[in-house]
Amino acid sequence: MLPFLAIDDPTLDGAHWTRVKAAVPPHNQGASVLFIADDRTLTHPDKPLLVVDLVEFEGKQLTPFPCTPATLFDVQTNLNITNLDWANFADNVDPDGVFRGFAG
Repeated sequence: MLPFLAIDDPTLDGAHWTRVKAAVPPHNQGASVLFIADDRTLTHPDKPLLVVDLVEFEGKQLTPFPCTPATLFDVQTNLNITNLDWANFADNVDPDGVFRGFAG
């Protein structure tokens, strides 16, 4: 299991996800996912966290998507071990854009 690193930096309060991603310190553990608790996390009833790709695919940044805390472990694990890819999650968000798990 990859280590979990929490970054609590008041200078990033309200920052765009690209700025937060740029502030993530490099490491050799190979984590591929960043979870950001933003204003939506704190105000939305489902508390979705923004999922940001740390490993650009073919030189391009993948579009972030929010996921609920209940699905965070599945998203993190499956992306880090490449069991599923980004599209498996991003293409299965609910109409409001939040990934809440796979239907059925």
